Amino acid sequence: MLSIAEHPESADRVVESEGARIFLDPQVVDMLDDKSLDADIDEGGGVAFLVTEQLH
Repeated sequence: MLSIAEHPESADRVVESEGARIFLDPQVVDMLDDKSLDADIDEGGGVAFLVTEQLH
């Protein structure tokens, strides 16, 4: 499940890139190792996330 959180849980892995901080549950770190996360803000201010294969 993907959700927005202000702070990581104690066991979370923290990944930082281009000013964004992502908190990953240890159970999904390996599964997401070859993925990219993209976010888009719609006209109403809502955020949509997309997980895709990394471009090499």
